Amino acid sequence: NDKYSSKIFDNRKYYKDDFVFMGLDQNDEPIYLPDEEFKSKNLKILGATQTGKGVIQQVLIDQAIWKGWGVWFMDQKPDDFIYSVMVDSCKKWNRDLPVILDLTGESIGSYAPFEYGLMREKLQRFNKSFGLVGKGTDGDHYKGINRQVMTFLKDYWDGTLQHLDKLISGKDNAIPESKREWIKDNTLNIRVKLDEWKLLPQLFPNKGEGFNVQKELENASVVYIKGRQDDDLIREVCSSLLIEWKDCVIKKKHTKHIFTVLDEVKFCISPTVASALATILSKDANMSLAYQERDDIKNIPDQSVDKDALKNQVETNTLITISYKCSFDTAEWIAENTGTIQKSTTRMEQVDTDGFGAEKWTGNRMIGVAEENYITTNSFLLLKKRVGIFNNNECLSRYLITSWID
Repeated sequence: NDKYSSKIFDNRKYYKDDFVFMGLDQNDEPIYLPDEEFKSKNLKILGATQTGKGVIQQVLIDQAIWKGWGVWFMDQKPDDFIYSVMVDSCKKWNRDLPVILDLTGESIGSYAPFEYGLMREKLQRFNKSFGLVGKGTDGDHYKGINRQVMTFLKDYWDGTLQHLDKLISGKDNAIPESKREWIKDNTLNIRVKLDEWKLLPQLFPNKGEGFNVQKELENASVVYIKGRQDDDLIREVCSSLLIEWKDCVIKKKHTKHIFTVLDEVKFCISPTVASALATILSKDANMSLAYQERDDIKNIPDQSVDKDALKNQVETNTLITISYKCSFDTAEWIAENTGTIQKSTTRMEQVDTDGFGAEKWTGNRMIGVAEENYITTNSFLLLKKRVGIFNNNECLSRYLITSWID
């Protein structure tokens, strides 16, 4: 239980050019990954609340800022410390202060979810966010009509929600009069949803004044996005923004590497983003996904998604795994992924017994071989805070000890 203890140390004294410092091993030796290897892989960080996920995120974000990369943190809870770390890191490493987008509306920033990108991309995000994607039910007929209306409106719509409100309510004279009644009769679902979105005025900025994903990628900005995991509407907006981020990254107009951290990923992940995990690695971008248990990925709000396929995509395309204390099922799976080791065990020992019942070992013993996980399930279940297991597909699993950024 006490073999691997938590430690407090100064991460920054271990930083070195061309390498990413992950933490210390059980012998207090630093664990490094070459920059090129780190940038060529996605990460998943598993662990229960208050076990160390946020700490390793701090360390990686601090180094990405130091290296001059673009850094994005999508905060769903939100975290109590990482924004402060981002501000401190920008000041220490002479970077511009973080660009803030608060989707909850509690502080600063505004965002027009469908203003930028190709029209096909904007309609895809819109249809997903407004629930117009077919799910194999009787309602798909009406959703199809809604999508038909939106496809017609594409030549008139400027991408802002306030302009869409005018178009579907018949207040824009650019729409042919013969089509206005048809549009109004077939957009009830859209109008109801739009009325809900009006409760978030930060989603209705003037054209050109809201948060621009492509611009911040090209500027290699440090970006902090605040969401809220218990608000369905804000989760939908976060998911839409993440899809837009993916579309922009794939176009690769940025010149610096982009490192993006998704906290509580089950609230914003989608099949579109999961399928892009492998694609973005060739576009000079990688992601870190944090969640509590292995099956959290299957607990996403969208019930129409093939959840097993989604989980497999995430696990297949995240070759670096950092695991902290978690449930038995997750610990058992991680232990199995550390591989196995052969150990010699005593199968039988022979003793003689005298007339008084005393036993005397005869020196005869049979030795057998047993297979055991390289790092056992019990070892995972007894991990201390900020002590995890580092599993990279190019080396044996190791204990990883992390400490927060002061």
